[in-house]
Amino acid sequence: MTPPFKLQSSDCDHGNVLFTATPELTHHGKETCLDCGKFLRWVPKPETLERDKENARKIELLKTKPLGDWEKGFLLNLEKQGRHFSPKQQDKLDELIKRYE
Repeated sequence: MTPPFKLQSSDCDHGNVLFTATPELTHHGKETCLDCGKFLRWVPKPETLERDKENARKIELLKTKPLGDWEKGFLLNLEKQGRHFSPKQQDKLDELIKRYE
């Protein structure tokens, strides 16, 4: 049986990308190279991207407020972490927003 993809090529520039929806998985979909078959990346769900943007906006807003030392450290930690906060971190961020808005 012939595999659906060519063997991976080290000189592929991944110009032809195939998006495949993965509704049964955590991710919105995946991208693979049509030329060599290499997996390129998982594509996050649109709502995840929107939540990440909203969290970044919240952090920037809170940085302008008169925060305590612990709160400042918490925000710095979130910024270093990037995205995908734990449920407890998300709850704390939302709590700070309610307190300082």
